[in-house]
Amino acid sequence: MAIIGILSLIGGVGMIWLAGAADWAGVIDFSSSIITALGVYSVIVGLLTLVVVFLLWTGNKLGWYLAIILLVLNAIQGIISLPTGILTLIIMAILIWYFFRPNVKEYFGV
Repeated sequence: MAIIGILSLIGGVGMIWLAGAADWAGVIDFSSSIITALGVYSVIVGLLTLVVVFLLWTGNKLGWYLAIILLVLNAIQGIISLPTGILTLIIMAILIWYFFRPNVKEYFGV
């Protein structure tokens, strides 16, 4: 998950920079604002993922709940982007199943 958080941050900053470069070059249109919005979204998701990773690493109960929320949101995104999101959906389903295993829930005190 830490790798996903770092890649989301890098991608988000890149998209924000790309929109800024398009604006600077005089190519201001609807697409640059969409790119900026996606970049901001990616940065927020990346930061949230890094926080969740830290909380999971320390065995914090809040980390378990936030991880479930992120996994469900990613699963919904996979459903929306079917048929290309099938791999995402399968991975999220496996991770959600893992997080509900008795030993994992016991570790996080859930």
